[in-house]
Amino acid sequence: MQFDFSTFLVLIGFGPMGWGAQLLRGAATTIEISVASYVLGLALGLVGCWAKLSGGLIATRVAELYTTLVRAIPALLLIILLYYTGTSMFDAAMGLVGLKGRITLSGFATVVFALGFIKGAYMTEVFRGAMVSTPKGIHEAGKALALPPLIRFRLVTFPLMLRIALPGLGNLWQSALKDSALVSVVGFEELLNVGKIAASQTKFYLSFFLLVAAMFLAISLISNLFIDRLERRLNRGFV
Repeated sequence: MQFDFSTFLVLIGFGPMGWGAQLLRGAATTIEISVASYVLGLALGLVGCWAKLSGGLIATRVAELYTTLVRAIPALLLIILLYYTGTSMFDAAMGLVGLKGRITLSGFATVVFALGFIKGAYMTEVFRGAMVSTPKGIHEAGKALALPPLIRFRLVTFPLMLRIALPGLGNLWQSALKDSALVSVVGFEELLNVGKIAASQTKFYLSFFLLVAAMFLAISLISNLFIDRLERRLNRGFV
């Protein structure tokens, strides 16, 4: 099919034949999935880091099993497994703690859980590496001031740990953004899937896929600006 630029402009516009609105909704969905799964991954990463460094045998073994399995199994396979078994897993977990009833997860919640579960394993290692890299004297100073453990972590340990972990966390954000496209295999209408549908119906395959790539690149570049700004702020006062 010969490329017609004027026709393509109509197809990416917001008129009756245009896909502009659908592409923007797909981009918004991609950002929502990425942010929500990233936040969940942060929470799981902090818990996993604590478990690995707690010294408890069971907690350490569970955290090691979690990170080993997730890093060994392809992300796409995990997404498919968790997408189709997520509700059953939650029901089983509720049953273990004695709670009855069936929980039905929406497609969005299941996708977020799947991606967050994957990112949490990598964030566990990032946080663990950052934690062991913080100066021991800082922790001892906090103890000398008789600060409670939670306050000591919030005011002393976490800011230093975040400064060290931020480059790795920034890379994981970019990874979460790209991995959000994997959910298109389960039919979720994020940016890549919308672009694929538009390309299929209009036959402008290369044009729409290049447009989707450009939109991903734009989101990534804007994200980098915020990450770089945060990194400069956290590095103030450090050589």
